[in-house]
Amino acid sequence: MLSAVDIQFEPPQTKIYQFLPSVIGLVAGDPYAQMAICESTAAHIRYSRTPFTTVEQVALVYAEKFSKYRRERAETKILKPQGLDANSLMDRQQDFRREVVADLMHRMEESRIEVEAIIAGLDPDGTAHILVVNDPGYIDCADAVAFASIGAGKQHADSQFMMARHTRNVPWQGALFSTYVAKKRAEVAPTVGMTHTDLFFVGLNGYQAISDSIHDVIRSSWETLEFSIAADTEAANNRVDNFLDQYLRQHDERQRTAEPAPQPDAERHPASQPEVIPPPPVAAEETKPRSVRQPRKRAPKSRKNDEPS
Repeated sequence: MLSAVDIQFEPPQTKIYQFLPSVIGLVAGDPYAQMAICESTAAHIRYSRTPFTTVEQVALVYAEKFSKYRRERAETKILKPQGLDANSLMDRQQDFRREVVADLMHRMEESRIEVEAIIAGLDPDGTAHILVVNDPGYIDCADAVAFASIGAGKQHADSQFMMARHTRNVPWQGALFSTYVAKKRAEVAPTVGMTHTDLFFVGLNGYQAISDSIHDVIRSSWETLEFSIAADTEAANNRVDNFLDQYLRQHDERQRTAEPAPQPDAERHPASQPEVIPPPPVAAEETKPRSVRQPRKRAPKSRKNDEPS
């Protein structure tokens, strides 16, 4: 599908550019920018005095053209209305306030173009490479994970590759089917075309499209897979629903038939009764009479004068 400004349609054309017999480019994003960048890349390779043979060489040229296109469009949008370009801004920055120059430079850096590309293929020695070019011209190597996705459906496609446990050791037959399934998964995203899916492979003899007979078998296998997934998903949902319904019924039945818990017996469990604290004892008065000690009578002393003579 092609998306440009407020136009979205799916014309009968591909998003594949062949830069070398065994090196191709898959593009996504702004179609106007992609056409300008890819045509400039192809012309550079075609008319260069130094022959291009590897995937990395093509990716470097594409990244260079990408950055140039981005810079020129930013200059046209931001600097030209001020009568400037990138060179004159640097030469005359002393004539402007520092805040003005900083603002213009920031807007130039933040000016982006929605363009992505996968540069993939074989080197002359048969080594395969997958390189991804993103704004503002960065190159990422995806050789280690052995897959790459771009565009609006990138996350959906990447998830399918990861769930399929795809690696560089997977045979090409499995890789072909995984790629088709990943593309179909990505169709849930907006702006991803659903009418036709291009399938191709790159070998030492160059870029070749997959025959219609193989394409038909892959498509029918995908449809069978989707039918099986839908049937298995419905069966799994039914099993879970039936189990939960039975579990809840049994739980409710146990709740209804359960006997009430026995109440504690006060006689057998006196500790459950409220504790009564007796008042402190009152000291009683003594009732025994106290003994009174009588004073002893002393005998009178004899006096000699009182004795009779």
